[in-house]
Amino acid sequence: MIRFISVKTIFIFFSGILLFGCTIPEAPKTLAIIKTGGAKNITISSADIIGDLINEGCLCTAINRGFIFSDKKNKLIETGTLINFGDGLKGSFTSKLTNLKRKTTYYFVAFAINSVGKTHSQIDSFTTKSPEIDTLIVKPKSYWEYTFTAPPSNWKTTFGTWPIGQAPFGSLKSNNVDSLFNYNTLWPTFKTLYVRTKINLENYDLSTIKYFLGVDNGYELYVNGNFVSKGYDEGYTYRWEYSGNIPPYFLKQGDNIIALILVDRGGSTAFDLQITGKEK
Repeated sequence: MIRFISVKTIFIFFSGILLFGCTIPEAPKTLAIIKTGGAKNITISSADIIGDLINEGCLCTAINRGFIFSDKKNKLIETGTLINFGDGLKGSFTSKLTNLKRKTTYYFVAFAINSVGKTHSQIDSFTTKSPEIDTLIVKPKSYWEYTFTAPPSNWKTTFGTWPIGQAPFGSLKSNNVDSLFNYNTLWPTFKTLYVRTKINLENYDLSTIKYFLGVDNGYELYVNGNFVSKGYDEGYTYRWEYSGNIPPYFLKQGDNIIALILVDRGGSTAFDLQITGKEK
């Protein structure tokens, strides 16, 4: 036997489902999910930092994203430099940091903001590089204080009271303009020459400071009154016949006095010196 159900019965059945059984749940409201992707293209003064907005949260579009960075890890989020992107686009994003300090560790977080609130990634970090190339601190043909009169005992640690002359010091002229014997300041034979200069090493790595010296005949080198080296080879062999590292414990960040006693035993005279080092 075929049994028929009335249209009214069907309407009541489905109405019951709608009234008592089935409501669509509201989407959960959550913060965005964000992380950092490290740093790349790191130089002595710049770096690219990377963030990744993985999920905008709350089935909505995040309204902002960006970074906070600083060279201090403590209270990074509260006191660091803020970089706003002004949008909440999902995916990877990058910011180029410039004018950074050399050989310094920087810390950063990525952040995202949606209608629920603001969230931050874990703290990431990178360290800027130090220069690989030595810088000329005292150049050839530099200017020096000098005297031929025996100075007082404190002359190796003072500066500013003697005449000034340009290196090379010597007694010969040469057709070769780059020769150590093409003097700018006369150093008469058989006279002892005392020279000194002041250099500032505030921005240098003190463990990298080197000297290169050419002289006819002999020398004694002092730094801030401390004896560093000496040599008394007869004659002149090549432009930088003496070289070495200046002990960092003789040096200080800031002003330093470089002083030399230069001797001659006859023939001809010549002197010039350069100092190099790596910046911090």
